[in-house]
Amino acid sequence: MLIEQSTKNTGVHWNAISHKLIGHINTVVRFIMLPKTMICDADMNNLRHMLGIGSHSKKRQWGYRNHFAPGGADIQSMERLESAGLACKGRPYADTYFYHATEAGCRAAGLKPYQIRKAMEPLC
Repeated sequence: MLIEQSTKNTGVHWNAISHKLIGHINTVVRFIMLPKTMICDADMNNLRHMLGIGSHSKKRQWGYRNHFAPGGADIQSMERLESAGLACKGRPYADTYFYHATEAGCRAAGLKPYQIRKAMEPLC
C-alpha cells in the first residue's frame, strides 16, 4: 500500500526501473563470468577505440562512433570480443569486416546511458 502511494506521488514507474536494473545485473554477471584470460587489455583498448574513448576526445563525446575495421592481430581481438558478446560483426570492409560494440560492450567500456544511446544509433 505504501509503495503504491509513493509511486502515485512521484510518478516512478517501478516496472521500467526493475526491467532496466535486471538488464544491468545480467550484463554485469555475464561480464564477471567471462574467463579472465579470454579478454585482455588490448581487447578492451580496441573496444574503447571503437567507441571513440580516449584522450583525443572529451568524455562527453564518447560514443560518437561505434565501428572498427581490424587488421592483423586486431582481428583475433574482435573475434574474442564478439564471442564474449561485447562486439558484433557488421558489413564487409576490404579484406575484413566492420565490428560494432554491443550495449554490453558499451557498458563494459564505461559509457554512461546517454553515451550508450548515442553509440547504439543505427549502425548499418
